[in-house]
Amino acid sequence: MAQSMSASAPASDSPPAEGLERNAVGLTEVLFQSITHMAPAAAVAYSRVRTRAHWPTDVAVGVAEGVFVGEVVHRAMTRNRP
Repeated sequence: MAQSMSASAPASDSPPAEGLERNAVGLTEVLFQSITHMAPAAAVAYSRVRTRAHWPTDVAVGVAEGVFVGEVVHRAMTRNRP
């Protein structure tokens, strides 16, 4: 009798598709993290400019610096990952 595949088998048992990593974060998680982390930051940036506590260029430079540092740290942490 042929062995049937169980519908409850975890997806991690199957090999990943070409070009995809095992345990990779999906689009849903990325969108959720983007919205929950960037929305408060955007609100604070807007309020700083709106109340004239900062110039728009101050906020833009802060955003660019944050993106740059985040990218450098991300690349450093994932460089030689097993």
